[in-house]
Amino acid sequence: MMLAHRKTLELLVSEFAGSGLVGKRIIDAFSQHPDNLVMTLQSPEVRESLIVSCTASRNALYLREEVPRRHKNTIRFFQSLYGTPIKEVRLHPADRVIFLEFQFGEAIAISLWGAKANVVYLDQHGIVKESFKKPRECVGKALELRSASATEQELAEKEFETIFAHSTSSVAEILRQHYSHLGNLLLREALFRSGIDEDTPAAVLTQEAINSLLQVLKQIYDELRHPIPRIYFANGVPQRLSLIPLRHLAGYGSKQFNSVNAAIRFFIEMSDTADLFSSERKQIEMILQREEHKLRTAIEKIEAEIQDESKADTYELYATLLKIHLNEIPRGATSISLTNIFSSSENGNEHLSSHGESVLIPLRPDLSPAENADSYFERARRSRRRRQEQLSRLQRLRQKLAEVQGAIEQLQQVVDAQTLKQFRQRFHKLLSLPSLQAMEKKTEERALFRTFTVSGGYEVWVGKDGPSNDELTTKYAKPYDLWLHARGVSGSHVVLRVRNKGTKPPRETVHQAAQIAAYYSKARTSSLIPVIVTERKYVHKRKGSAPGEVMVDREEVLIVKPALPSSHRKHEE
Repeated sequence: MMLAHRKTLELLVSEFAGSGLVGKRIIDAFSQHPDNLVMTLQSPEVRESLIVSCTASRNALYLREEVPRRHKNTIRFFQSLYGTPIKEVRLHPADRVIFLEFQFGEAIAISLWGAKANVVYLDQHGIVKESFKKPRECVGKALELRSASATEQELAEKEFETIFAHSTSSVAEILRQHYSHLGNLLLREALFRSGIDEDTPAAVLTQEAINSLLQVLKQIYDELRHPIPRIYFANGVPQRLSLIPLRHLAGYGSKQFNSVNAAIRFFIEMSDTADLFSSERKQIEMILQREEHKLRTAIEKIEAEIQDESKADTYELYATLLKIHLNEIPRGATSISLTNIFSSSENGNEHLSSHGESVLIPLRPDLSPAENADSYFERARRSRRRRQEQLSRLQRLRQKLAEVQGAIEQLQQVVDAQTLKQFRQRFHKLLSLPSLQAMEKKTEERALFRTFTVSGGYEVWVGKDGPSNDELTTKYAKPYDLWLHARGVSGSHVVLRVRNKGTKPPRETVHQAAQIAAYYSKARTSSLIPVIVTERKYVHKRKGSAPGEVMVDREEVLIVKPALPSSHRKHEE
């Protein structure tokens, strides 16, 4: 990579001088990203921005049209220099540091040192007054710079031969030691042109190979004296910036530029775009994979539940036996043992038998024998309904899984920002829909409560027992939903879901919801039942009260016949 190579910086400083950077005033310096600093420069004709990238793997400096500063999430720097003209732009003779010098000896030093890259404001004595990165470590100290004597130079022919004599190192290690100023990219190119492997021991090189390598290095130095900036690409993403042709990257796409500044800007901005694309693609992939995992887990759980024998038949048997023996069951009993008069023949058909096995049936002592029987009939209905709901849910989840897996497969074909945009458009519903967690919440709600659709497409939720009533009223109902309950008798809490706050459902809709509340009450057999109707916000639960027990502060009463919506009657009855 030659983004911050000394030769690149030499050419860049020369271009800055030619573009009239000297004399422009610095009017702003700010950061909107932890590793990027923007300095706004102004001349009578134009405003421009000098961009410094301190990203460890992508140190760079380039000039472009003005980048406007956002009002939020911005940190400003070097404010005491605002309005001050640049007196000189120069590159340190031995280090990758560019100085923007101002009057009275003050300067901004741009150090492109890889992971230690920084931009600092120096006083006339070279002491750091302000630092873009790591101010606690830098402010108040002198900027450390390499001495000119540390600059590596091209070796003479005899010197070059001696560095390989009696060496135990590889050729690449020796070149990095004596030609580090060329950088790894150009040293790799030198070895490639010479046909020498990087790991080749120096001691085995023939004199011919040494001479060939020396000639290649001279060739590279000559090419650097007449540089042509170019960028090499792989899959449309910038990989390397070089000032000379790279034969070892001949299989890559490439693009030449008229200036170093244009090449650097193109490389950084294209790389940032590629990084953004990669990040977005990875995020979408993670979301889809997480969704796939959740769906698989949910499907496996339901499949395991469905494989278990349904308890509906057992509950129905209990209920039937209790109905037959009502007069034999003492009130308040916790259980009773009854003879199962229904036996299965070898062909699977049921028939009556006086020699059936004894069945122990648990009872609720607070219910009468008839109420216990009704309770088991209801549990049998719930068990069958639950199984049917699970089968329907399993089908929905499998369809959803197929959709997610299809999207994951299509995502593998996405290779650039344009195809990612097309992918988003194609799968926007999938990517914008609530996650499985929200889908599971909806399923949980349907499992906890009975749900009905009434006139106008409104949803009605009905509690199934005391704890379910509490959940419905205190957790799931919104304050402006309508709450309904048969007046003066025990029964289910019923909630008519209101779509928007401040809107009222039609009278027919409320009437149907009241009929449902009447149906799910102990007064179901009555011809007319009074039903409380109020907004959920007027319903409160006292601390320590029994499950399903609430207080109502304000109410209206409708007199209705107990009934279910026509689409549900057959299933429920």
